[in-house]
Amino acid sequence: MKSNALLYVGAAVVALLLGLGAARLLNNGGTQPAHIPGANLYPQAIPMPPFTLVDEEGKSFTNESLKGKWSFLFFGYTYCPDVCPMTLTVFREVAKQLAATPQGVDNTQFVFVSVDPNRDTPERLKEYVRYFNPDFKGVTGDEKTIGQLTSAIGIVYMKTPGKTDDDYLVDHSSAVLLVDPQGRRYAIFTAKPSQEAGSVGGHDPKVITNAFEIIRQSQGA
Repeated sequence: MKSNALLYVGAAVVALLLGLGAARLLNNGGTQPAHIPGANLYPQAIPMPPFTLVDEEGKSFTNESLKGKWSFLFFGYTYCPDVCPMTLTVFREVAKQLAATPQGVDNTQFVFVSVDPNRDTPERLKEYVRYFNPDFKGVTGDEKTIGQLTSAIGIVYMKTPGKTDDDYLVDHSSAVLLVDPQGRRYAIFTAKPSQEAGSVGGHDPKVITNAFEIIRQSQGA
């Protein structure tokens, strides 16, 4: 009974942290996003903080890597059992839908940022993201850099100990960030909550595509 109580307390703490993370995403930088269908849009775009990560090819991935294209960013890890593969599947469908639009997908990139650098090497990230789409990016960095970046932009994650040092889960924010071609946080896409006990909520690719098309057309880019 005592162990079950501890599990419930732990779950409550995780839920609280993820909830606080969502609030930080919406309020970070002293702004309150205006809502458009399917997205929370910042009235004033907020520059991404300086960072230096490594991509799936072992090359440097910095703020400059976000410029010149719209970027969808999702923070997770390759050992994730549900939310991460679901979200990358959504990304794959969004990319497919955008490819059929007049503006296409050439000015858009999809970036998976690992919050589990101890296990997610560039080689593993390369295999993982390219399973979903050969053009997807996978990036990571050392724990300090990842921690500073996620803290600055309101992403929350927390390791859940497992049976061994290498056997663990990571609870993390499920939001998708949209960064504009100037390297600024422009919008947030939040996942739909689960409707049934034991199920996992997720994103709707059509909703993201439609909202992004409105954003992209309004900016003429």
